[in-house]
Amino acid sequence: MIRLKAVVVTLCAAALGLYVVLALPPRGIVIEAGPVGGTYHAHATAYAEVLAEHGVTAELRANPNSTVIIDNVNDPGRGVDIGFVAQPVDPAATPRVRSLAKVEFQPLFMFHSIALGELVSPVNLRGRRVVMPPEASATAVAAIALLALYGVTPQTATIEHVEITEAARRLADGEADAGFFMLAAENPLIHALARDSDLAAFSYGDARSIAINLDYLSTAVLPAGGFDLSLSLPPGSLDLVGAEVNVITHADLHPALAFAMLDALERRHQAATAIARMGQYPDTVGTRLPILAEARDYAQSGRPWSYRLFGTYWGSLIDEVSVVIFGLFVITQGYRTIKYMLEALTLMGLWIAGGLIERQIRAHGQGRNPGRVDGLLMTMSARLIDRVSVSGRAQARLEDWRKLTGGAVR
Repeated sequence: MIRLKAVVVTLCAAALGLYVVLALPPRGIVIEAGPVGGTYHAHATAYAEVLAEHGVTAELRANPNSTVIIDNVNDPGRGVDIGFVAQPVDPAATPRVRSLAKVEFQPLFMFHSIALGELVSPVNLRGRRVVMPPEASATAVAAIALLALYGVTPQTATIEHVEITEAARRLADGEADAGFFMLAAENPLIHALARDSDLAAFSYGDARSIAINLDYLSTAVLPAGGFDLSLSLPPGSLDLVGAEVNVITHADLHPALAFAMLDALERRHQAATAIARMGQYPDTVGTRLPILAEARDYAQSGRPWSYRLFGTYWGSLIDEVSVVIFGLFVITQGYRTIKYMLEALTLMGLWIAGGLIERQIRAHGQGRNPGRVDGLLMTMSARLIDRVSVSGRAQARLEDWRKLTGGAVR
C-alpha cells in the first residue's frame, strides 16, 4: 500500500512538472519586417526593445518583399511569429493569420523632380522614368495599381523596381523623374527626400476618387510643416492616399508573447504623428483580418492581473495554473453539490417510503389487501430501505469488531 502511494505521488508530481514546463512561455519571438531603412524594420527594432523588458528575445528578419510576410506568418514551417501587412488581404487564403491591431497610416508618397514643373496628375508621368521598391513590396503593389488608373503602365513609362534606399538615391541623383514610397511620414528616408531642394512632394488632388477605386486605400492630409515646421516643409498641406498597417501574428501565439507584443504596440504607436491624433492607434476596429482573442481582451481591460503583478514570465504561469485551480474548484464543488443532492433525495425517498409502509400497515389492520400499484410501491420502498440499511449494518458490525479487538482495525 505504501509503495502504491509513493508511485501515485511520483506520477502526480511528474505530471505537474510537465504541465508547468509546457505552460511556461517561449523566451524568443521571430518578427519579419520590411527592408532595413523602412518603417516596418524601424518598428520591429522598437518592439524588440520593449520585448526585452519582458524577458523575450526578438529575432528580426528583413524582407524587401513585404507582401509575402503574411504568407510566411501563415506557414508554420517558416517559424515567423509577427509580421506586417498593408496590402489587400483575403482572410480565407491565410486562415492561420490573426491581427494584433492596426498601428499606423502609411501614405503612398510620390516625390518628383522639380524640373518636371508642377504635376497636375499622375497622368503626367507617362513617358517618364519612375522608380519604386521591389514588385512584391506593399509600395509597389499600391503604386502600380494607382498608376494604372491614370494609364501609366510599363508600356507607357519606364518603371524600375530596386531596393528602397537605392530607389531614393536614384531619385535624388536625377536618375529618375519620380519615385513612390509607402512609409510613415516620420521615416528618415521620407524626411531626406522632403529636404531635397531638387524634389517636390506630390499632393493627390484626386485622393478621394483614388480611394474609391482602390478600396483598401484611404485618404489623409499632411499639414503644412508636417515634415519640418522650421523649414515650412511641406510649404502647403498635402492630400494623400495610403494604407493602414496591421501587425499580424498566427493563431498559436502564446498568450504571454501576445500580451508582451501588445504592450510594445501601445508604447510605440499611441503618440500623435503628422497624420494621426494621439491615441488613434493601436486600433482593433476594421482590421479586415480576425482579431487575436488576447488583443480583444487587451483592448478592453489591458494585461491580466497576474501579468501586471508578477511580470510576463511568472504571470503567465500563474494565469495558467489559476485556470486549473478554478477548474478543480468547479469540479469539487460540483461533486459536493451532487453528493448533497443525492443525500437529500435519499432522505426524501426514505420519508416517502416510511409513509407508504405506514399506510399499508393501517390498510392491513382494516383488512384491505394491497393493490398492484401499492405492491409495486412497497417493493421499491423495501429496496431503498435495504440499500441504505446495508451501509448502516456494516458500520455497526465494524464498530463491534473494533471493540472486540481494542481498536486494532483502523
